[in-house]
This record gives sequence, structure tokens and C-alpha cells, in this order.
Amino acid sequence: MKIEFKSHILKCKDCADAVMKKAASIEGISNAHLDVPNGYLILDCISHNALISLEMSLAEIGHPIKGFPIEVNEANDSETELI
Repeated sequence: MKIEFKSHILKCKDCADAVMKKAASIEGISNAHLDVPNGYLILDCISHNALISLEMSLAEIGHPIKGFPIEVNEANDSETELI
């Protein structure tokens, strides 16, 4: 599933590099990319556990997730809030 996160602090290249490195290290997370100006991390995820691991890992490095992750349905461009 494709997921979109709003990162709390994502304003520079060093921050973006740290977030991307952390996302790449989480098993079950793939195809991560950033929209730095808007503060979004968009990625593919295979399980809820992978999402939880990512959220915890990003918080540990000072880039907590803001709000709930959103599942992006590319087929019809709709979004579903994941709780």
C-alpha cells in the first residue's frame, strides 16, 4: 500500500537525508521519496508493523510523524486515514 506521512521537521537537505536513510533501514518499507517543501514522506509499506517501526524510528531521530498516516489509492486518487 502507498502511504503518505507529514513529517514534523523536514526543511533541509540534511533532514531529508536522515529521514530517507532511516526509512531505507526499515524492513517492509520501500520506494520512499520526499516532498521536502511540503514536508511529506511518501512510501510503499507491506504491514502495519513496518509503519509503527518507521514512526518510532523517525521520532528517535527528531523527525516525528505529524498526524495520522494516509493511504493513497493511486487508482482513483482518493485518500484514507490509517488509524
